Amino acid sequence: MTTRDRGSATRIRGPVVAAYAAGSVGTGGFATLPGLVLAYYLTDTLGVAAALASIVVLAPKIIDVAVAPAIGALSDRVAVRTGSRARFMAFGTIVMPVFFVVMFASPVREAGGALWVVLAFTAAALAYSFFQVPFVALPAELTRDYDERTRLVSVRVAVLALTILVVGAGGPALRDAAGGGSGGYLVMAVGVAALLCAGMAWASRGSGRARYLAVSPRRSDATGGDASGLWREGLAALRTAPVSVPSSRCSCSRLSHPRSCSRGRSTSRRTSSATSRR
Repeated sequence: MTTRDRGSATRIRGPVVAAYAAGSVGTGGFATLPGLVLAYYLTDTLGVAAALASIVVLAPKIIDVAVAPAIGALSDRVAVRTGSRARFMAFGTIVMPVFFVVMFASPVREAGGALWVVLAFTAAALAYSFFQVPFVALPAELTRDYDERTRLVSVRVAVLALTILVVGAGGPALRDAAGGGSGGYLVMAVGVAALLCAGMAWASRGSGRARYLAVSPRRSDATGGDASGLWREGLAALRTAPVSVPSSRCSCSRLSHPRSCSRGRSTSRRTSSATSRR
């Protein structure tokens, strides 16, 4: 069991919260380090032209954005059938660190090095999505309780911020301590990959295996079960989402004053309705 009753609400046990937060070690580290050092690795160590290096860094991210909806739809189908997202998270945990190291282990330079890095970075990014996409879906599926979801996400964000600081400063420091150059980058990649793998493995085992006690995934059902439906829904949301300063302020304060936020929304709707009748 992952929860215990407290009155009418359910409270997620501490080990599950800790395991879920540990996943941010993987997501934060992977999102931070390549953005900091990969361009320098390409230009200074592999001799890749700056323009080509920019394409190498950007292309895998575009591919990842395009493929992520398909990964999410497939993850939903598996989760509905098995009641767990652990398989997808475990796959990403095993595969992503391997390609993360390969990305900084190019045996060739210049154009060949650029090709090596873009292929390895793309593979690492796709494997990362197999972990990250199910990972961010877990809070809504582990509990119905607003406060418990807030607790889960708050601890995750705190670990995420700490990971960004540690990996962002520690990765380059480890590279320099190992002598820089290709050898230094490889040592850095191995050390950081081990850290990412540890956090992701903890999350996969401790929270990814948790049975869904409150909410079953319905996203793929609502969109026809395919990635194209998810793409259409996402684009429609971007086109129709209103930009509202009051709503933004309400969203920022809702964690500490959820009831005030709800009253504000109700008042806003009544005011809007009265205005339209006039």
